[in-house]
Amino acid sequence: MKYFRIERIKLAIEHLQKFHSKWVLIPLVFAVNGVNSADETNITAQDQPGADEFLKQYFSGSLMGLPAFERGVNTLRPRFKDLLGTLRSSGKEDDYVLHQRVGLWANAYSSRGYREMRLKGQIGGAEGSSKFELKASFVPAWQAALPGTFYFEELLVWLYAFTGVPDEVNSWDELFVHFQEKHRGNGGRFPAEYASRFNVNNGIPWDPADFQPQRPTDEEFQAELMPSLQREADAQATIVVDEEDPIYVRVRELLDDGFAGVIFTGPPGTSKSWYAEQVGRMLTDNEPDRLRFVQFHASYQYEDFVEGFVPKDGGGFELLPKHLLEMCETAASSDGKLCVIVIDELSRSDPARVFGEALTYIERTKRDRKFRLASGTEVSIPENIVFLATMNPMDRGVDEVDAALERRFAKIAMDPDSDNLRSYLEERGMAADLVNRLMGFFKHVNGAGNKNQMAKVGHTYFYGARDEQGLHRLWQNQLRFLFEKAYRLDQEGLDEVERRWGKVFTPPPVAPAAPATEEVPESTPQ
Repeated sequence: MKYFRIERIKLAIEHLQKFHSKWVLIPLVFAVNGVNSADETNITAQDQPGADEFLKQYFSGSLMGLPAFERGVNTLRPRFKDLLGTLRSSGKEDDYVLHQRVGLWANAYSSRGYREMRLKGQIGGAEGSSKFELKASFVPAWQAALPGTFYFEELLVWLYAFTGVPDEVNSWDELFVHFQEKHRGNGGRFPAEYASRFNVNNGIPWDPADFQPQRPTDEEFQAELMPSLQREADAQATIVVDEEDPIYVRVRELLDDGFAGVIFTGPPGTSKSWYAEQVGRMLTDNEPDRLRFVQFHASYQYEDFVEGFVPKDGGGFELLPKHLLEMCETAASSDGKLCVIVIDELSRSDPARVFGEALTYIERTKRDRKFRLASGTEVSIPENIVFLATMNPMDRGVDEVDAALERRFAKIAMDPDSDNLRSYLEERGMAADLVNRLMGFFKHVNGAGNKNQMAKVGHTYFYGARDEQGLHRLWQNQLRFLFEKAYRLDQEGLDEVERRWGKVFTPPPVAPAAPATEEVPESTPQ
């Protein structure tokens, strides 16, 4: 056997990501099983390579040493066009594969797969049936969705990536024949309906340099094709809160009280985002698939969060689920384990507009209740989804966060913490007298006596400083701009802040006065 080099496998996946998995995988299953336009074919018949059996040979995480998920599902897919959004939004944009806890058959043959083709009259066969036949509109629709720029050679690279290519195979034609005969029997070929796209007439050179004699190890496959695994392993060490942390305990209590989620609210620099991430990791057992991070901003819309149309190659648009619906699907297959959506900067957008119809159904008493989106899609919000959000109440993109949304969320005030700052700076080695003087300034700008809420500044602003020089840089390059904005209509207040900041620093030593000299009286002539 000889094995494709990992770099060649990456190039193949980069090609596949230009196309929609539905129009590659479903036709592949059909072609392997001989589904055509003349006969109705049962693809799970005894003498046929049933879909599940076939897919496990080429789309299982076990091929690169990945363990199955809790329920035994172990799906592995190269990143197709429709998967890129999932990879990017879950922080895995450099992964070449997606490891899923959803069966590939169930996933591909969802409402966006087989059923859609059936409803459009592109294939025949009753819903839920294993009997299929191609209708007249199938091939034109397939060719439109999978244009002539699709190269079956690159799919063959994936199909042989982990098991190797027989030594006697020395061309794309020979490899294509090997694959067809493996599943169709000696001399068997795909039905003629697939010839326009499933062929190896694209002029891609067969290069012996693409192969190596030894199979890459599972560790090498994982490191190169799924680098997020190492990041996830590293992330295990990033959880520094525990089950006794008071913020975590309070979040759990509030969720048990029936709130849909918790908003961390307070001035900038008070660890809101940090705590939202830490608590989210705790609630999801640090399983990245169950945790999703999004950030709202002034132009963020329903189409970015719930579902929206995205451009298709060749023109037109298709409706795709976004963060909320993707996480609903994840939650539905998570055996009741909590799934968390962390929303940073909640108040930078209009949250009620972003949530749309879902706003009513995020309420815990309305979970799992079916409702329709504007598109007509019927969905429900699973019980095991919770929301964590951050917001600075003094920095709003809209006048007020919608009252209906706020009623569904609990809030935890995150205030500037002088004890936190003191201990942190002392651990970093800042001189004790400098820490004491800085604490005086910190308590002034955040104290009850300062009525300007815009001037409050959190403890994390000061985490980078270790000495007076660091504090000077902090003022010149960040803090002074913050205070100039906060006091733009109050010059006296700004002057007072600058005066108190100046007191943080050691005054220059006063030069000792020159010793007094005695006057020597003029000598009197004798």
